[in-house]
Amino acid sequence: MAEFRCRTCGQAGTWVYDPQRSTCPLCDSIDVQFVIPKDEVPADDPLHNAANHWQVALMGAHPRLFETMTDEPHLREGWRDTMERLCVRIERALREGETFQFVRIVQRFGILRAEWEGQLLEETWARIEEALAPAEARSSCTCELCGAEGEKYHTDRIIKVRCEAHAEGRPLVEARANGRLHPVRVVVPSTPRVVTVRRYDRDADAFVDPPEDIEAAPPSGPDPEDD
Repeated sequence: MAEFRCRTCGQAGTWVYDPQRSTCPLCDSIDVQFVIPKDEVPADDPLHNAANHWQVALMGAHPRLFETMTDEPHLREGWRDTMERLCVRIERALREGETFQFVRIVQRFGILRAEWEGQLLEETWARIEEALAPAEARSSCTCELCGAEGEKYHTDRIIKVRCEAHAEGRPLVEARANGRLHPVRVVVPSTPRVVTVRRYDRDADAFVDPPEDIEAAPPSGPDPEDD
């Protein structure tokens, strides 16, 4: 028997696996997680192929965040843990009735970049930015191939994040010298929003030292709801 746990109705239990169903067996909510024994999955079921693609598994484990996203995250295996941490933080930030959907997730200039849309209160919007910032910081110092601590390398006009074992090209001196400094978007009472600089501690997966404002900048996501 397959197992399910629904965050909408709060129920959990077992059910007979149905490849056509992706919602809660009790309340039909999409905000549900399934655990399916491999021997219960039919031989021709797409899940057999999905098991080899962590991006598909990630989207299936966090359906509330990927309801409208059609493409898989364009990321390598080494950033899987970073994405898992990000999804959990975003789910904890969301309130009942609010919506959040990833639109596109890519690696850009050696950093995880997530485009999103949603209907949120300003307070939640700030918490989403607080969730995105450490994910971006962690990605910039995590090998895209294996997940070990790494740094940015420049090769073939592309910036990659690699550990010593997977190093390619030449290291970016700027990345080595900045002590894991990372710009963070924060919400302030006035607009435009402000960019601050924080120092990221990879072991703690958190920012340390007080923030320092450096400039005003537009947000990465949609404007928060006024009401």
